[in-house]
Amino acid sequence: ASIKLAMLIRKFKTKLVMSYTEEANIVNVLAKFLTGHKAVISQHAPPDWQYHRKGFFGRIVLLVGRIFFKKADHVIAVSDGIKKSFIENYCISDERVSMIPNPIKLSQPSDAVIQTELPSRFMLHVARITFVQKTQDKVLKAFSKIADKFPDCALVFAGVGPDMQKLQDMIAEYKLEKRVFLIGWQKNLHSIFRKAEFSLLCSDYEAFGNVIVESMSAGCAVLASDIPFGPGDILDNSKYGLLIPNNDIESIVIGMEKLLSDPALREHYRK
Repeated sequence: ASIKLAMLIRKFKTKLVMSYTEEANIVNVLAKFLTGHKAVISQHAPPDWQYHRKGFFGRIVLLVGRIFFKKADHVIAVSDGIKKSFIENYCISDERVSMIPNPIKLSQPSDAVIQTELPSRFMLHVARITFVQKTQDKVLKAFSKIADKFPDCALVFAGVGPDMQKLQDMIAEYKLEKRVFLIGWQKNLHSIFRKAEFSLLCSDYEAFGNVIVESMSAGCAVLASDIPFGPGDILDNSKYGLLIPNNDIESIVIGMEKLLSDPALREHYRK
């Protein structure tokens, strides 16, 4: 792959190449040795958290990254935590790492028609449906513990992914078919955010957490786990949304109860 990239660089006399994600970043830096171009790499996920789950392949990617990323001309990180990780774990000097948060583009006007039926009052979880990282199973278990206390509020999952069936099975196991809704992939999330009581992001790890900024852009309060990267940067120690200490079930329960019981707090975060 690096040889093919080097051929393209020479063909078009390219002076600078920017790449995203570990594999592409490694290819970019390796090609630099063949062409002398400026290699700028961009990191959108915490490598140590992302690849430690991927066995032998993940360990190889991490090892090669640690060797070659320091040879990049510049590194762009999407959060302060990712920037710190590169400086400390990859021995890259501070002046060669910049933090540029992800931008959010509003694809729909706030009054656009929602192409799905929604409950009158609901919490919203938007993410790829995968228990590894996005932890929909923990969010559902937490909701099951407060469902009787807040009988007028539902839980809505937006997204698709490999654990859809597992999530449906769990909903049936908890007998919450009338309280939990899976609405799949949605084009007009902005209007859905505006109708939600608040949105949740209780991931095992994130680099940034786009859904937090998407929620805020729609005036939707946010509940998020204070994981090492992303949410803490955006919400600034619960100044702009409610951070919970970690992503265990009891913390999620406490966060849900706090926001559902306090309209003034939700309105504060909306503003």
